[in-house]
Amino acid sequence: MHALSRQDNINGLQSGVFKGNEKMEQFKLQMNWNQEELEQWALAARQKEEDNLALLKCAAGHFSAWVVLGLVTAVSCCAQIHESR
Repeated sequence: MHALSRQDNINGLQSGVFKGNEKMEQFKLQMNWNQEELEQWALAARQKEEDNLALLKCAAGHFSAWVVLGLVTAVSCCAQIHESR
């Protein structure tokens, strides 16, 4: 009877270790998934920042072109007014 209770104890301990290992594997999978999500989020954030910088550069270029066009038009108009006097 003493041997049977010892085997029961061993079986109980092995079962506990097995369940603990299962929980540990689930935790590792969850942590790995969270790491992948963080990496994807960081990549998306960098891409958004790069896109915003590209848009700002493009807008600045267009703005500069409009300013130059406006100055050229203004100078041209002034020259025409000056010539007509």
